[in-house]
Amino acid sequence: MINYYLFRCSKRTYQECIDRMLFGQKSNNDTTPVSSVQKGDIIFLHFVTSEQEKENQFVEGPFVAVTNGEKNIDIKAWEGQYPWQVRVSGENGIIRIYQSSFDKFNLKYQIPDRFFSFKIEKTIGDKWKNYLFRVFKGNFKEDIFECYYIDDYYAKFTYTDEEITPYQRVFRETIWKFKDGENRFVFTLSSCLNNKFGSEFLKNQTLAFIPASTKEKTKTRFQNFAEKVCRETGMSNGFGLIQSKLDREPKHISGVSNSLPFNERINLNPNLKDKSIILVDDIYNTGRSFREMASELKSVGAKSVIGVFLGKNVKKIKLIC
Repeated sequence: MINYYLFRCSKRTYQECIDRMLFGQKSNNDTTPVSSVQKGDIIFLHFVTSEQEKENQFVEGPFVAVTNGEKNIDIKAWEGQYPWQVRVSGENGIIRIYQSSFDKFNLKYQIPDRFFSFKIEKTIGDKWKNYLFRVFKGNFKEDIFECYYIDDYYAKFTYTDEEITPYQRVFRETIWKFKDGENRFVFTLSSCLNNKFGSEFLKNQTLAFIPASTKEKTKTRFQNFAEKVCRETGMSNGFGLIQSKLDREPKHISGVSNSLPFNERINLNPNLKDKSIILVDDIYNTGRSFREMASELKSVGAKSVIGVFLGKNVKKIKLIC
């Protein structure tokens, strides 16, 4: 049986927890809650601040334990101050909820001041996990099309590591790993869709993807991901209904947009006619690719198109003095 735990951290320890994907606790004996953590258990991280900065407190997760709780997994971590440790993974996506949302989940009652870590009742853990998995951060209109995204994305060439928070950096790196074919975001995206639209709506939707820069990248990034998301949501798997006719360099590498006509670049399967499409891409930047693809889908007879993005690019505002 999976158990749930909560670990507390501070400004001083948070970044090291995230950088090392390691949570720890100081203890003079072997009865710390960390010692009972088993591989596969779910852990939440509670960022604690002073009373004056209380609105900045948050809970982040869900993290999955990839080791049992034991002593000195990494003896260099926190300069040896927290020897009881557990290694964790955030591979399904990490979401944050702030102090303003705590009361909805009785978090104040569930976090005693005297404990650095403790076991959470299953009913509370399930509620936290479901909430953290399910949230679209925002939605917007692109032309006539409704769009949703999971979180903000801070591009590396625009924002250095020092300019963003550790959480924003982890989310950015998770996007990169997704692009490389790791099945990140399966549960996060599935729960966002399930909780936003419901099973009755989703069973009539077809999941499709804006192709990556090459056929191989499209397959690596989306084929297995599509199977898993459709299994979790009940949608029809439309992977392969939209295909690139040629490979190209990504715009962020070449610096050049593809000027070929759409029908020379993309093949749309005739079976897209009369389908209701949920069209997924990893990053929303200018919206041009989505807008073009969604319009072409409508022109070949798709009933509707909804855009879904893992991240929405945050543009840096240049100040003119």
